[in-house]
Amino acid sequence: MKINHINKGKQAGFSMGELAVALLIIALLSIGYLYMFGSNSEDTDIENAKTHITSIRKAVGATYTNKVYTGITSAKLVQSGKLPDNLVSGTTIVNPFGEIVAVTATSVGGGTDNAFVHTEPGFTRSACNTIVSIYADLYYQIDVGATTVKSTTVSPTTDAILTACDNEINSVTFTETKV
Repeated sequence: MKINHINKGKQAGFSMGELAVALLIIALLSIGYLYMFGSNSEDTDIENAKTHITSIRKAVGATYTNKVYTGITSAKLVQSGKLPDNLVSGTTIVNPFGEIVAVTATSVGGGTDNAFVHTEPGFTRSACNTIVSIYADLYYQIDVGATTVKSTTVSPTTDAILTACDNEINSVTFTETKV
């Protein structure tokens, strides 16, 4: 019995064009996934930064109940045991962006060590905009890099915050007087 081969002379497998289309689809799906994952990661970092800042304020308030911050440092705040473990690395405070946070005393309005400052490096543009906008009314003063965006003489505006946070990575300094 003789079998006729219907596929005789036809190509078996995928053509180069078909493989190229399949690879293009996979690449586009991968890029979309990474974009979505990156956005969620940024949102998570911002939420973690909000929790981090609130935790520092609470720890300072619990440790320095008389509102005189003489001698306050990051190390002393860590030693107080009032910070969550996920903010602590040895004797330093680390923010959600993996940067070391500095906490020091400062004097405002003619007082002596009546305020504290915590400097948060490593904020992305988006995190800077969001965090500074959220905390603008809560702090005595907020500086982004060398730019004061909120103080007793400077009212925070959306344009001022956007302009100050316009670097890829920003350092934000919060000055607090009343925790």
